[in-house]
Amino acid sequence: MQIRYAEPISVDDLAREANMSKSHFTRAFKLWTGCSPIEYLIRQRITMSKSLLLRERTKSIERIAELVGFDSVSHYIVTFKKYENRTPLQYRKMWL
Repeated sequence: MQIRYAEPISVDDLAREANMSKSHFTRAFKLWTGCSPIEYLIRQRITMSKSLLLRERTKSIERIAELVGFDSVSHYIVTFKKYENRTPLQYRKMWL
């Protein structure tokens, strides 16, 4: 299964794709990765956004948030700061 960052992805969809119940899938996923499916997806979105922030310098923070699947730029900024201890703009400027 290919992850499409900008599309909404639910645990129900992932469980269905794996032919498992939602609860069994969530337990198995956490056992395998050490985090919940949603946490994993958020981490992947942040990782992808970090790459875009550096490679796509002409793209706005809003556009990058949209490209990796965040519904709002404010949610993206708060989440990014939670994981990286700086805002996306601070992260981008750090590598100038």
